[in-house]
Amino acid sequence: MSGLMTERTLIDTHLHFFPPEYQKLWLDYEDARKAPHFPG
Repeated sequence: MSGLMTERTLIDTHLHFFPPEYQKLWLDYEDARKAPHFPG
């Protein structure tokens, strides 16, 4: 089974991690359109 784990090349993004620079752009976009921010 461990051999299968080393062959994977995809990154699991289910936790929705976004770099701080991207989060700032996202929040600025929402502010400009008076949209509610995402929680947390």
